[in-house]
Amino acid sequence: MAATKHNGLPPLQPEKVPANYGKRGFVGMAIAGIGPSLAAVITNPFDVAKVRMQLQGEGGSKSKVYTNSFQCIHKTFRAEGLVGIQRGLSASMLREGSKNFFRIGLFHPTLVVLHADHASPAPIWKRLVAGSISGAVGAMICNPIEIVKTRVQASSMLPDAVGYQGYKYAGLLDAFRVIVRTEGVRALWIGTSVSTVRSILATSVNMTANSALKEALLRKQGGLSWLGMQAGPLTDGVCSLVAAFLAVLANNPADVVRTRLYNQPFETLPATGSGPGRRVGKWYAGAFDCVGKIL
Repeated sequence: MAATKHNGLPPLQPEKVPANYGKRGFVGMAIAGIGPSLAAVITNPFDVAKVRMQLQGEGGSKSKVYTNSFQCIHKTFRAEGLVGIQRGLSASMLREGSKNFFRIGLFHPTLVVLHADHASPAPIWKRLVAGSISGAVGAMICNPIEIVKTRVQASSMLPDAVGYQGYKYAGLLDAFRVIVRTEGVRALWIGTSVSTVRSILATSVNMTANSALKEALLRKQGGLSWLGMQAGPLTDGVCSLVAAFLAVLANNPADVVRTRLYNQPFETLPATGSGPGRRVGKWYAGAFDCVGKIL
């Protein structure tokens, strides 16, 4: 049975989408994770470039090893080959799949709880809250994978490599083993607060912009109806690209701080009478200290 229209709006979802859209629980969350995981095969070189460019300039260095993402990918490929530009691919696929399992998969079920009235579009603030909740859950659970991915991608064979180069792992599982053995289990959750803030910013903006823009494009009257867009892959793609661009603008500062906190060297302070020595970063005491040193 076709969905009814409300106030000149098209059906809340395209006619062919099952009526239980957003309520499929584990299946919906799994689908949300599989797509980004496969996409990581194509996007990983840009992720490697992003990590390395974010580490550029640490320690007060004014030299520019990389001028832009494409130059970074080209330089990495010439020095390290395909292995270099796809460094950390397994970690990237695991990260995209697991994080989006929660980040995207939880958005619609959460929004359904916040906005049970399907006769009207959910207000922007409810979408932002739903995105913030799903983003925060994904960030807290998947922080260990984020740390491994960042350190592996930062590791370079270039003589002028940027960032700390002391983390050398044989692979994904070896990275987890080495971190737990040498730094402790708690080290896998370093930078969780910054990662959570970053994910809240990215997910709330991304999912809100995506859904709001799609509704504006598919209106029969008003909004962006003059563009004549129809429900389908083209509209989905356009909305996703615009939403992703806005999400990057919102979360990039937090992303830079997180990358530097993850990849910096650490040391353990001498033990005191009240307990074991505290483990601290050698370059940054925390997020605010990192921001201050960047500025």
